[in-house]
Amino acid sequence: MSDYWHAKPLALFSTAGASPAQFDVKLKEPHLWITTHTWYRPKDGFALAIHEGFEDAAFSRELGADVEERQCGSFRVAVFRGEARTRLENFVTSRAPPQ
Repeated sequence: MSDYWHAKPLALFSTAGASPAQFDVKLKEPHLWITTHTWYRPKDGFALAIHEGFEDAAFSRELGADVEERQCGSFRVAVFRGEARTRLENFVTSRAPPQ
C-alpha cells in the first residue's frame, strides 16, 4: 500500500509483479489511477505499506497498532504481521469498489 508517488514507479518497475494499493494521504479512499481494484482484491496480498506520503496521524489512527517500522533506502516501510496484517488486508479490500 502506498500513495500515488510511490505506487506509480512500484507498479511500473517491479520485476516481482508488485501491485500496490494506492490511497490518498489521509487514508480515506483508494485512488485507482495507477492500480486497479482487481489488482489488489485478493486476500493475503498485503503485508507492507510505504509510510512516506501518508499523514502520520492518519496512519497511526488507521493502521499503526502492532506495526514494525523498517527503513528501506530512504523510505520508512511498515511491516504487517499476524493480526496487523489482517487489519491491513481488511482496510484495503473493504475500501475497494465492488468488482
